[in-house]
Amino acid sequence: MATMLRWEPFVSRRTPDSTPNRNYWVPAADLEQTDTGTTVRMDVPGVAPDDLDVSVTDGVLAIRGSRSSGGRTLTFERRFTLPEGTPSDGIQASHDLGVLELHIPRPAEPERRRVPVEVRHVTDRTNVVEAHEAADQLQEDSVNSSN
Repeated sequence: MATMLRWEPFVSRRTPDSTPNRNYWVPAADLEQTDTGTTVRMDVPGVAPDDLDVSVTDGVLAIRGSRSSGGRTLTFERRFTLPEGTPSDGIQASHDLGVLELHIPRPAEPERRRVPVEVRHVTDRTNVVEAHEAADQLQEDSVNSSN
């Protein structure tokens, strides 16, 4: 008999080896955008705080955990790609009554800096105008000579 799996767009893998596994589960997660960042609330009933592992590697937030149920251990892993520039040291996590809550700060707006343009070979505006006129004359001469 075929096993039906529920499609979840935010889950990159159902199991570590991408095959259905009865010892693997995917906890529900809600994401909420706020003025200060993103809040992730994940239902992890039966998972002790010591059995949770929250880490950030190369801009990917990974949440792993396990719980015992019916004499077997169930594990999970959820991954979320963070926006570029998200400060990983600002992520906060709390666990209360089977709900893991993470606050991910909004990345800082990139700083815009004006880069000065250094002028070489031309000392004043008169020379710039003369250089343009000379270039125009060369172009006109080359067009006339090719005709």
